[in-house]
Amino acid sequence: MSIRLVRKMRSVFWPAAAVLMFVQCSPLRTAPGPVQTMKLSELSAEPGKYEKLIDEIEHGNHFILRVGPGEALPLRAAMTLPFVRLEAGNNKLVFSREVYIYLAKGVLRLSPDAQQWADIQDTDAMKEIFGVDTFNLLLGFGANQADGAFFSFSLGSE
Repeated sequence: MSIRLVRKMRSVFWPAAAVLMFVQCSPLRTAPGPVQTMKLSELSAEPGKYEKLIDEIEHGNHFILRVGPGEALPLRAAMTLPFVRLEAGNNKLVFSREVYIYLAKGVLRLSPDAQQWADIQDTDAMKEIFGVDTFNLLLGFGANQADGAFFSFSLGSE
């Protein structure tokens, strides 16, 4: 009898859970309301503003950073796994179109229009709002005379 009860609960639970997840946890977010928007170029003109921005975020404020085509942000990449690590290094993210970045304590979202937002880790929502069909992650191993042996990493879209 308990097995039947569990099965009946599952048949009711999952549709209800799906409705709640769709209503409350939709991957696409709407505009966060009145939030101060700053251009990356304005922040870059006065580097001291970056530290003030981070301090404001740590104290509960939130901002939208508008990044224009051709503008770049430094990317610091590092990885630590039990069997391998990637030493921290610097690179650049160069934006090919206007992108809005919502910054709040514990929250990082992207938007193409400052209206619909996707959490940075939600690839399905990112694909939807930026019009990307698939993300391709390519990992490989190669060797040549100049570099010797190497691993390669590439992330792209179609």
